[in-house]
Amino acid sequence: MTDQSNAPLNPVHRVLFTAGQEKQASYKSVLASAGYAVNCIPLLKITAAEVLPDIQQKILQTDYAGIVFTSTNAVKYTFSVLPPEFTQKLTRGSIAVFCVGKRTASACVGYGISKTYTPDKPAGRERIMSIPEFTALSGNRILYPCGDLADGQSFITDLHRLNITADALTVYSNIMPAGADKAVSEYWKKCPPDAVILMSPSAVSRLYHSLNLTGTELKKNGLLSAGRVSDVKTVQTRFILSGATTEKAFIHFFPSYAPIIVPYPSPEGICKALSAH
Repeated sequence: MTDQSNAPLNPVHRVLFTAGQEKQASYKSVLASAGYAVNCIPLLKITAAEVLPDIQQKILQTDYAGIVFTSTNAVKYTFSVLPPEFTQKLTRGSIAVFCVGKRTASACVGYGISKTYTPDKPAGRERIMSIPEFTALSGNRILYPCGDLADGQSFITDLHRLNITADALTVYSNIMPAGADKAVSEYWKKCPPDAVILMSPSAVSRLYHSLNLTGTELKKNGLLSAGRVSDVKTVQTRFILSGATTEKAFIHFFPSYAPIIVPYPSPEGICKALSAH
């Protein structure tokens, strides 16, 4: 097969959208109106994690000075799985609330949290550590609610350097929907997409493993569809990512690719990124 890494990019037409059903309608409508052929294959089904009563009791008894939310799902499922006695501390402002970005802060408002602290620029959870109110928590303990696929240990280690102790708590689980691997495989065999939209680090991980499981061959210049060599079609696939945290996961799994980052993702923002590339 010929390495076409320097070949001109093909026009964007076929777009794979990988987020869950709660986002599909709004994004597909806007993308379709802009002329893109959108195929929705959710790579994640998010469900509430079980937080055992003894863990809940320990959280209630711990004097937390702050809480860090790194996704809208972390906000949603914190209010879903933890008792009202704890979440009322957030809405009353008894615990300082730090968010990775504006979208997560907006989700907090929806649950009655009126005051949050966010970084000046969206650059992943590490950026939270530059917030003056956060560094002022030195010597205190914070809560870090996250998903089951989150790499929480590296963040916790970084916080130790600030003399901040963090308790990671899994509040939601990421499940691969039944048949998603097969759907991705069949879609790629037919013709690889011109662009893939990935909205979370977990989606990046699931896509990578899904492609490996289905035997899809990875090349620097794009993704090659699985199947006989004579059937392989080379495409320079664009990867549209939402935010710096997703970018970090992408670089880990797909180090040979240069993704397109949309700092504050919205259907219109994704369309603008597609049209610009």
